Amino acid sequence: MIELNSIKKVLIIRCGAIGDVLHTSEVFRSLKRANSSIEIHYLTTKVPAKMLSADQDIDKIITIEKINYKNVFKLSKELKPEKYDVILNLQPSLKLRLLAFLTGAKHTFNYDKNPEIHAVKNFFDTAGENINGLEFKNELSLTIPEDVVNEVKNKIPQDKKFIVITTQAGPVREGKKWRPEKFKELILKILEKYDVNIILSGTAEEREALSKFENLHQKVHIFAGDFDILQSAAMFSLAEYMIGADTGPLHIATATHKPVCIALYGAMAIYRTGLLGEKNHSVKSSKLECIPCGKKFCKLRNGEFSPCMDDINTDDIIKIIDDEAILPLINS
Repeated sequence: MIELNSIKKVLIIRCGAIGDVLHTSEVFRSLKRANSSIEIHYLTTKVPAKMLSADQDIDKIITIEKINYKNVFKLSKELKPEKYDVILNLQPSLKLRLLAFLTGAKHTFNYDKNPEIHAVKNFFDTAGENINGLEFKNELSLTIPEDVVNEVKNKIPQDKKFIVITTQAGPVREGKKWRPEKFKELILKILEKYDVNIILSGTAEEREALSKFENLHQKVHIFAGDFDILQSAAMFSLAEYMIGADTGPLHIATATHKPVCIALYGAMAIYRTGLLGEKNHSVKSSKLECIPCGKKFCKLRNGEFSPCMDDINTDDIIKIIDDEAILPLINS
């Protein structure tokens, strides 16, 4: 174990899914809390880099788009002059382990996945078990500039409180997909009872799939591909609720500390990636003994939908909203 006072510059490596990158935030936050003078660099891919671009605890963001040997050797030569004291490689990738090695840091610590604990703690342990004096906080946080929040405010309906729903209309694991029909049922139940707007969030690639919701109700507004990841985070921070499956947008929403988040869990384990924060809710089927299986494909699936997601009832979500009692009722 090394001492904090021996560390001046750290490189953190994590690429890929935005939820995974967000789950590493406690690594650099704990370093900065322990010693604010430590210089922290973060290596990731383009979209997560945008998400982290305003973070006050990261001094430099480095991007790599394609993780191949050519880019690994090229980038290692560029990073070697940085003379990192510590590299925390949070990616279980042989190529990125090689990059960490070639960069020539004094100390390199590689992530060891432990599927039995929450991802946030698992990532933190890569640092906490090797650097003396780090304190773990079981939370996520994300920095969103005020001007980005104001920009988004001017583009979305502001006449009512609103709920953001992400429907996973794009490619996603079978055990994370909820039927569009169930989302429609949920939306109509909400709008029958509460005087709110519904915003459907998604990427440009999801725009066509979300078009089936366009004429569902006058209070349904679709913003697919309209915002980048940081602008989307700003929109989530303005919502009262955020509803969707266990995907990156839900974890971003929890990191803004504003909406009540309701995540739908099928094949994935809540104890591994469940939403952090006391006000947030992780919902799963109560009928199946095979979950959480963690598998990408289900032998019991009906088309592209697995029974673990099909068994989640819209009334379970409505009950959570009712119990929170923070939305205005129709004709109240």
